[in-house]
Amino acid sequence: MAGYIGAKVGTVTGNAADIKGDISSTDTSPDLTLKNTTQEDTDGGREGTITFKGEQSGGEESTLAQIQSSHDGTADDQKGDLIFKTNDGSDNDAPTERMRIDSAGNVLIGGATFDTGDFSGSANGINVFDASNPILNLVETTGNTSFYIAKSTSAAFIGTADAQPIRFSTSDTERVRIDSSGKVGIGNTSPPEFLTIGDATADGASRIQFFSTTNGVNTIHFGDGASAAAYRGYIQYAHSNDSLVFGASAADRVRIDSDGLKFGSDSAAANALSDYEEGTWAPTSNGAAGVSNPSTVRGAVYTRVGNLVTLNAEFVLPTNSNSSQCNIGGLPYPTSNASVYRDMGNAAANVGFGLISYVVNNDSKFGLYNDENYGAVSYASLSGKTIVVNITYKTDS
Repeated sequence: MAGYIGAKVGTVTGNAADIKGDISSTDTSPDLTLKNTTQEDTDGGREGTITFKGEQSGGEESTLAQIQSSHDGTADDQKGDLIFKTNDGSDNDAPTERMRIDSAGNVLIGGATFDTGDFSGSANGINVFDASNPILNLVETTGNTSFYIAKSTSAAFIGTADAQPIRFSTSDTERVRIDSSGKVGIGNTSPPEFLTIGDATADGASRIQFFSTTNGVNTIHFGDGASAAAYRGYIQYAHSNDSLVFGASAADRVRIDSDGLKFGSDSAAANALSDYEEGTWAPTSNGAAGVSNPSTVRGAVYTRVGNLVTLNAEFVLPTNSNSSQCNIGGLPYPTSNASVYRDMGNAAANVGFGLISYVVNNDSKFGLYNDENYGAVSYASLSGKTIVVNITYKTDS
């Protein structure tokens, strides 16, 4: 050390009297060197310490803090530690270690180790650097709870290393919670309602789920504000009757339950629309042995609404001389035993016929009858004729 202010006091040795006042050094490159002359390679050996002391109001001397350097490891090398210690109020002359910088550049703070090559603080925040998987961990030493922010080569993560939830709060009030199963709670709840988005189930299906453990009703509201008066529409599921209701202008418009589809506020099972279907059917010559099926079939379609089936078709009956009653089969759904429906068709000769649907021996069919006296019409009388069919019947299927 060079350039003393005041008279040089000589070399300061371990048994020298205390130097009172300030020690200053002024130079183009001022240095302060502490040298331990003990020859050793022990871990923590070759130590040198700067101790900060003070006196309490009663005159007691207390050791407030220390900065210590020492050897890192047990090899015959030059590795060193830099250790920072503070007194917690009961340490007397042995302050507790709070931070350590080891020879590899790692920083030990309260039990968590960071590599200084991967960790930095700046005006832009705290930065963690790693070639592939940088991780910032916040660890509770008593409960081993770990909150982490991590980045892999393909994704970023915020999470916990145990079953604790992640909570997001404003004004010291919980607003959003993510629990260990991946469910998201909205609002200051335990929470009884959850929103699950994505693959949070064993079957691997992506979904949005609403759960309720309080009143058994889940509701999605659409509106102009938070109050009920501002609601313009809603979707509501009730556990009590397993129903899904769609509403608008504060009124139920459509209900779906185990009976089917209902309109308005109607909840009667008898008024439910349980089925709607459109398709094609294939007319057959049903009821006469040796009679071929109709040919040149056009427009053989049906529509089912609830339990009512409407058939349409145009076809040509085969040429034959069979005198049996003409019955046409191939209905897409069996007719109801309890009901008979009658409608009009016509043949190429412009003869009017009644079409009556019925069941014989569990075989659903419709028969052609003379419209004037309801007499049965035979295959022979309609041999080679074109029949146009429009008939509605009831089904229990």
